[in-house]
Amino acid sequence: MTEKTTFDYIIIGGGLAGMQLALAFCEDAFFAKKQIAIIEPEPKKDNDKTWCFWEKGTGKWDKLITHEWKNASFHGPKKSVELNLGEYSYKMLRSVDFYNFVKKELAKHANITWVVDSVEGVTDQTVLGKKETYTAEFIFDSRTTQNFKDDDSSTTVLQPFKGWVIETEDDQFNPSSFTFMDYRLGHNRNTCFTYVLPISKRKALVEFTFFVPELIDNKIYDEKLKEFIQGILNIESYSIHEVEEGIIPMSSFPFWCENRNGYHKIGTGGGWVKASTGYSFKNVERKVAELIHTLKNNTLPKAGFWQNRFRFYDEVLLNILSTKNEKGPEVFERMYLKNEAHKIFKFLDEETTFAEELKIMWNTNRPLFVKSVIDLLKR
Repeated sequence: MTEKTTFDYIIIGGGLAGMQLALAFCEDAFFAKKQIAIIEPEPKKDNDKTWCFWEKGTGKWDKLITHEWKNASFHGPKKSVELNLGEYSYKMLRSVDFYNFVKKELAKHANITWVVDSVEGVTDQTVLGKKETYTAEFIFDSRTTQNFKDDDSSTTVLQPFKGWVIETEDDQFNPSSFTFMDYRLGHNRNTCFTYVLPISKRKALVEFTFFVPELIDNKIYDEKLKEFIQGILNIESYSIHEVEEGIIPMSSFPFWCENRNGYHKIGTGGGWVKASTGYSFKNVERKVAELIHTLKNNTLPKAGFWQNRFRFYDEVLLNILSTKNEKGPEVFERMYLKNEAHKIFKFLDEETTFAEELKIMWNTNRPLFVKSVIDLLKR
């Protein structure tokens, strides 16, 4: 229980977004006199997930990454290709390393309070915890609500996944290259793929992922991981060191509609997950920087956080995955066979010109994308 219950800022959730935001507050002298609380029920001591992201050159988190790759392959249902990453590297960061680093940095600042409590509700500038009630001038909330699931005007696809960190008795992996997507092992005509992240010649994270409108029976993941490791990787003997699993919502829902004076949604609950991919780590870094800027300029961040045309592109793909899920493997195969990976990364980072975007989409399944655009415009 904390002695303090009144703060300038309260961050609900000590996950990726909450911790990145708290760290940004610590790194900026503008907020040095602000009293800030992070309310989180868990100690965040376990490696509950692995974040991967692409970026050019050195980055802010390089000292924490487990491994990075400059080479990658893509395997579609019919064809495979070595990907041209250009200036990008693909980086892997274990969540426990991130949590430990940020918590150590936060502990150096007397104006930051880590509150172990469960939030049961928020009213105006008041946070109702299970143990205490807290007040703040501004509340940042990373929790998801039922709203995006119930909204008929937006499209939501789920990304459930399960991964094993496996170790083999002899050399089986090439740690200089990773498998970005492998669609050779399917399931009931769903959009599903496996990716392989080799950490060493004998150790790798192998993860099986779906992009689907509805959840898949949990037992399928273990079956598919075993089948992929034995049938595709041709590995018979291995040990499982770690298991991770989760569900990432990919949604075109306008999350900012829940923002109001003194209250702002962040992280997954704020739509900071890239809707068409489920990637979040670098997105969160960018959104935190924008949020810090708006707070320093005393402006309330709203829909300006999102570029409308990229939101529309995301929804076009989500609509395909929602209504024609069996077409997903073909769509991604054409996308990565017909376009260089570094140009797709630039597009997904929302840094491309309109001409570059048209070229990427033109090289994909044009009839399917045109139909999806028409469907969305009819709504």
